[in-house]
Amino acid sequence: MKRDKSFYCYLLMTLYSVALIVTYFVSVRIVKFGIITSTAGAIVYPITYFLQIAFYERYGKNKTILMTIHAILSLMFTGILITVANLLPAYTSPDGLEAIFNIDFRLLFGCLTGFIVGQFLNLFLYDYLGRRKSQSFAVAASIAITLDSLLFIFVAFSGINSFTYLLSLFVGQYVFCIFMIICYTISYTAFIPTIVEKEQEEEKELELVAEALEEKEVKKAPAKKKTTTKKKTTTKKTNKKEA
Repeated sequence: MKRDKSFYCYLLMTLYSVALIVTYFVSVRIVKFGIITSTAGAIVYPITYFLQIAFYERYGKNKTILMTIHAILSLMFTGILITVANLLPAYTSPDGLEAIFNIDFRLLFGCLTGFIVGQFLNLFLYDYLGRRKSQSFAVAASIAITLDSLLFIFVAFSGINSFTYLLSLFVGQYVFCIFMIICYTISYTAFIPTIVEKEQEEEKELELVAEALEEKEVKKAPAKKKTTTKKKTTTKKTNKKEA
């Protein structure tokens, strides 16, 4: 059964938005990997860079910008819903959702700030460095996620912890994110070419359809001319008879 062409569009958009929302919820947890201290969001968040480029290779820059805006609005709407739910008695009860979902507007603002700057920077850098190249993805994502992590850590956690703690948290977040970007760069070479091939197949199908329509128009055009010439000859004959 042939899948609808919009299936991959909806799938990537959904995964992209879900990855951002999950990143926000788990970023409140601090995890340690040996001497490295980072937020738990560093495990999930780097996949958004990979999903963004995968979407860009299939659907272009304009639709990718719309997908990024869609993810931003999804996170903002999630924060609003949890804020409203926080006003209900069931939310703050001992067995309520407060223990699982705890809204933190500082963390939400930091997540949004880093996401907006990092994702748009990643998209435009990748476009500038050249499409369909794994090195372009690695360079663009590494630069973007550096600024992204810096903004996120210092906006979300400043005023609560000391500067040295924030610096160590940023270093740990950055190291782990770069490691994940390297992993996604390796998978880039296996995943992106399949997307490009499908895009080329769709373009060929559209070209064949356009050629078929042109052929039909060309076939119809002479037929119309013959009918007009017949009409002209008949009118001439009638004029002669009248004369």
